[in-house]
Amino acid sequence: RLALVIIIFLSRSAIRSVSMAEIIFFQNGIALIFLLPFFFKFGLKSLKIENYWHVFIRIIFGLIGFVFLLLSAQEISLTDSILLNNAAPLYVPFVILIWRKVPIDQRLWLGIIFGFVGLVFILQPWKAISGASVLQIEIGTLYGLISGLSLSIALVSMRVLRFSRMFPILFFCYLFASIVTLPPALVEWTTPSGSVLWILIAIGIL
Repeated sequence: RLALVIIIFLSRSAIRSVSMAEIIFFQNGIALIFLLPFFFKFGLKSLKIENYWHVFIRIIFGLIGFVFLLLSAQEISLTDSILLNNAAPLYVPFVILIWRKVPIDQRLWLGIIFGFVGLVFILQPWKAISGASVLQIEIGTLYGLISGLSLSIALVSMRVLRFSRMFPILFFCYLFASIVTLPPALVEWTTPSGSVLWILIAIGIL
């Protein structure tokens, strides 16, 4: 998770100069480049994988979760954004209940309740009642909640894929995200300066 914190921190700096779509494009495009040597060595057989549907779900909700995490970090503190994203395991039992039709173990309820109560006390949403930044805080918190929920769905899909090879999953994830973010990145394209380019490269490597 330290790498994620660094990525969000660097993204908050880069977004002053380039669009969010461009940041995500560079992140996934660079990561994809690092996988290409392995792909060229072993060919299409390296991309064979079962459960394509679950791979697709992992890709979609993983990307949605990251986008909303970035949006959240632009509106509220980095600490609160990461906290809301890290709350994903609290949603996992409910996702499994709805998606996999597996009842929630009664032994988990106490931990779930304490988790949500702790989350509320740390975020202290009642502080948003006063001041001119009420809307900003509420939107940022909402973005963070969506990022956590999306991540929980991605985590459940990864449980199904836990015995699958990671390379094709990562390859399709980076490829899909690069393709999806390229059009909006081109619309708002700003050629990154030297320092910003290095930040984007660092985000991609992480």
